[in-house]
Amino acid sequence: MPQVIHRQISDLREMLSAPTVNVILLVVDEAAYQHSGAQEALEPLLATVTVHRWSQFTPNPTLAELENGVTKYQACLPDVVIAIGGGTALDLGKLISFYGKQTIPCRELILSPATGTLDPTPLVAIATTSGTGSETTQFAVIYVDGEKHSVADPRIRPPHIVLDSTLTATMPAALTASTGLDAFCQGIESMWSVQSTVESREYAQQAISLAWNHLSDAVHQPTPQSRQGMSQAAFHSGQAINISKTTAPHAISYGITSNYAVPHGRAVALTIATFFQAILDRLTTHCIDPRGSEHVHNMLTNIATQVDCESPNDAPAKIRQFIEALDCPTKLSHIGVTESQQLEALINKINLERLANFPVQLDSGTIHKYLMP
Repeated sequence: MPQVIHRQISDLREMLSAPTVNVILLVVDEAAYQHSGAQEALEPLLATVTVHRWSQFTPNPTLAELENGVTKYQACLPDVVIAIGGGTALDLGKLISFYGKQTIPCRELILSPATGTLDPTPLVAIATTSGTGSETTQFAVIYVDGEKHSVADPRIRPPHIVLDSTLTATMPAALTASTGLDAFCQGIESMWSVQSTVESREYAQQAISLAWNHLSDAVHQPTPQSRQGMSQAAFHSGQAINISKTTAPHAISYGITSNYAVPHGRAVALTIATFFQAILDRLTTHCIDPRGSEHVHNMLTNIATQVDCESPNDAPAKIRQFIEALDCPTKLSHIGVTESQQLEALINKINLERLANFPVQLDSGTIHKYLMP
């Protein structure tokens, strides 16, 4: 089902004033809601409906937090759910609007997805950051017993989204860098993913190019143009991974985030150049993309072109320099991973589904060799 894209919150007026909309549940990142301008723009549209608000979650949301949100949903039975914030708020909005309709416990739905579930309550996703692209994907992240799980269901892709880059204007530099790097890396990973398609690669190319040309300015000297560029980069990166899914840098990033409290985008960017090098080194002997090594090489060449390199061989160093210029780490030792057993613990937490999308074969020993501090 195509998404309806609104360019500003006021465009929601007609939808929210429909006679079928009487109760609304807001799933909000409180700081983002207040400081982005979303609250000021949205609340006049809510004057004639009953509004409930839920914001009891952390940056890496847990099952217990999700269950709390579902309890809130079931207590108020909203006609519409509006999620406002970055990727965490949007992901929780997706899950609450879906799981709130079910009688099966959340844990069971996450670990053993059921068939015959009810469709979610209509959801509006309002992004106040430029990074995850969650507003346009069918995925939502939740941590169960300390382990990251990615729920996937086409029905949780938000039917209505607001893409308004002015809502990102108050993002601090560090958050801009972290979320922007997520969009940049999603574009790169989507481009080389074994599940990429012509369509996903078009989105990925746009995401890489936009982030490459706008992220530095958005971090160091933000302008309306750089904010707009990054909002588009995030959106296109989400469109890309919604088709292709992510790969090795994302697969290991979740352990980095949970073990070392590294924000998600930085955690992904930390290994992106190293995994690029691994593809270059192993492509002729260990390619697992059914389209062959020439196809993968062409994808690496495309990425290299987007980051102003004449050859794919030059891209890892150029990408690493780009990330370092944003004051973000590019080596595991930069975050305190200095011992072999620390790296082994991260490798043991790798998301195998995401790893399977990587275009060359990797085992734990190979990953250890490339990432060893």
